[in-house]
Amino acid sequence: MKTNYLAVLIVAFLVCQTNVSTAQCDFYDDFEDTSLLNWTIISGSNELSYIHQYQGNTSLRMINSGSYAKIESTQSIFDTGSYTMWFYMHGEVVDAYFRFHYLNSDNYYQIALMPLETDNPTISFSKVINGTSSSIYSTNPDFDQQEWIKLGVNRHQNGVIDILINDTLTYTALDQDLTESGFIQILAYDTTVYLDQFCYSELIQSITEEPLVEWNIYPNPCQSILTVESRDLNLPLIIVYDLQGKQVLISEQKAQINISELEKGLYLICLKSRFGQAIGVRKIWKI
Repeated sequence: MKTNYLAVLIVAFLVCQTNVSTAQCDFYDDFEDTSLLNWTIISGSNELSYIHQYQGNTSLRMINSGSYAKIESTQSIFDTGSYTMWFYMHGEVVDAYFRFHYLNSDNYYQIALMPLETDNPTISFSKVINGTSSSIYSTNPDFDQQEWIKLGVNRHQNGVIDILINDTLTYTALDQDLTESGFIQILAYDTTVYLDQFCYSELIQSITEEPLVEWNIYPNPCQSILTVESRDLNLPLIIVYDLQGKQVLISEQKAQINISELEKGLYLICLKSRFGQAIGVRKIWKI
């Protein structure tokens, strides 16, 4: 089958070449005596708490009542932007969820956080489109209960979604199934979840035309081990995408990545800093 190289370059451009800076928060809540003015309580018990705080004197304590504790933003949020929030979780079966582009119960994106030492320790990213749920990404967490976890989500105008845990890029994908402005929801399942310092801000987009560092990757074509050669000793993230823009492999702070389990074909190799800043992109053939 003939390869569409224009499509390859477009995916490479969208996924790998967008760098971001954030403006001042447009939607912010530090839960300091706000009485949830920015939120609508959908279900469960949601109250200001003096027990655990990331900053300030209070956080939001979310306790479920048989199902989920759930809050929703009182205003629709722009279709693109940067979201950050802090979670503190404790319980044998404790989960925290962040939903964005929430149009209705049949259409939204969702990130789920389940810490270590729970029944199902996972970081997962999924979407619900017209009532059908599908998983986009799942990995094991490196954070435990009873510690503050920072979740960051960048939604770019070109459809790219970045997920950051404690300011470290965890996953990047190109997905344009939902592009309309929607609400945001935060959910807690079982026991208690504390939420603090929520911020939404618009993204200022910029394009990197030249690589930030000199680098090369070999051999190409490759059957198993790819090696990255760079003068920058602080190696960044090496991310492998398929031609649809889906992340299929990631290697952090290493000079090599094993692609032996991938199917034969053309892939995109992207270097990013741990903060999500693009360094460069290459095409690679898996043989």
